[in-house]
Amino acid sequence: MLTFISEFLNRFADFLHMAGIVICLLIGLERLFQARKHIQNLQYAAVFISVSSFQLLAKIIGFEARTGSHNAIAETAYINAYFGILIFSCLMLRMLIRRSIGYQNHPKAILINLSQSLAIMLLLNLTIRENLQIILYCDQICLLISTFTFIETVVIYFKDGLSRVYINACAIALLASICNLLDLVGVMYSDPILLKIADSIPSLLIIYFYFLAVNFPEAIEEEFIGARISRIYGYEGPREIIQDYSDELQASSSERDDLNILYGIDLIQVENKIQRFIDEKVFLQEELRLQDFSAYVGVTLHQISYYLNKYKKISYTDFINKLRIQEAYQKILQNANKNLIEIGLECGFNSDSSFRRACIRFTGLSPKKLKKEIWKHGTPIENKAKSITEENKTEKLESNSQ
Repeated sequence: MLTFISEFLNRFADFLHMAGIVICLLIGLERLFQARKHIQNLQYAAVFISVSSFQLLAKIIGFEARTGSHNAIAETAYINAYFGILIFSCLMLRMLIRRSIGYQNHPKAILINLSQSLAIMLLLNLTIRENLQIILYCDQICLLISTFTFIETVVIYFKDGLSRVYINACAIALLASICNLLDLVGVMYSDPILLKIADSIPSLLIIYFYFLAVNFPEAIEEEFIGARISRIYGYEGPREIIQDYSDELQASSSERDDLNILYGIDLIQVENKIQRFIDEKVFLQEELRLQDFSAYVGVTLHQISYYLNKYKKISYTDFINKLRIQEAYQKILQNANKNLIEIGLECGFNSDSSFRRACIRFTGLSPKKLKKEIWKHGTPIENKAKSITEENKTEKLESNSQ
């Protein structure tokens, strides 16, 4: 009976391992394809593909190679490939978790992490001869990276006062540390069971991360803005737009400055340029910042920010997202079979979660529910979406009269 249970568990672990590899690879390829629309997807793709790659290599090289039992050239090559990708995956996972809790990464983070991984493996090969020693050092490096990620995430969680939902990010970092610890202990004691458990965790962990990002975006794609800005605006937006809000705060820093900020500006010309901005659908550009908008209109950051707040009673971010949701509505209406994530990306949102947040904010419905309502009740939702255009026209008339 015990033999049967043991055999069943072994087969089940193998199944989970292979299923994790396949699913992780498919998700990675999907994100790689979407990278053409937004570079952020390339970072996700790098994580998923690297995890599936080192998991597949672990399956190929087997237990003996993982414990450094031989020093054959082929085995050494496999070990270098395996641990090089593993270290890269740990570095990329840290980058992904940092982003999920609202911290920007270097634009060339993928290249930096790849260079660091290659440098580590090159240094180990130049200074160490035995495969087992290389394996142990690599496991320790991975454990160090994942443990640092966990501590860093926990510190940020308490320091920034994040909501409880972000415990998921801490849990993912902790599980990654446990996985690396099991792998290290498994190698030290040549324990195949520990290595098998360690092999089953990473791909499933990444899939769980992806599941959270898609179904519970608030747990991964945080609305990352500080409490101070939240209290002022009563709305939390992604950290990517903090600079935009900072510009707006600067623009309205003093009532005395506000009285003179639009002096000498032709408001009718400003409104006409804003209308042209809407007509040409410039708002569909993904990386559209307040600086870009002010340059298009031909006024300063302070002036355009003050104009939006004074005459349109709206922040720059809400103004852009309103237009994007209106465009998304039209695309859903025109093509019911189109993927909602694709629609969101086409409308300028940099992720499915930012699309979902904006959709809920301006329609009260998630994209999925909005799509159902459009085809179920057409008119009410249509009126809600069209009201955005009507508001723009009303605001234009009001500003012209003023």
